[in-house]
Amino acid sequence: PSCRRQNLGLVGVGLAGVLWVRFCATITKLPGTALSHASYTGNMGLALMAAYASTAALSGAVWIKSLPTGTSILSLPTRITDGLSAYVCNLLPADRNNPVNVKYSVLT
Repeated sequence: PSCRRQNLGLVGVGLAGVLWVRFCATITKLPGTALSHASYTGNMGLALMAAYASTAALSGAVWIKSLPTGTSILSLPTRITDGLSAYVCNLLPADRNNPVNVKYSVLT
């Protein structure tokens, strides 16, 4: 289950990366000017979005292949929601006073 959750998390991160690169200029545009914090434009932006999208597609394919046999396609939205929420919740340590939990969580 942990590997499936990580693959599903990579799908979310890949899609978020595509959306960020695509809309970064709009989100970070300074009011009254044409300036923004968009670093990647043109072909470089397209290449970066393709890299993020291919990561999301590959991780999604691995996630789907790792599901138990006989899984109904109607249960996928519930599985996706449950997996992504569990992935996000595991970013924080369960107990800040336990050094093992803090060591193996992403954010402390």
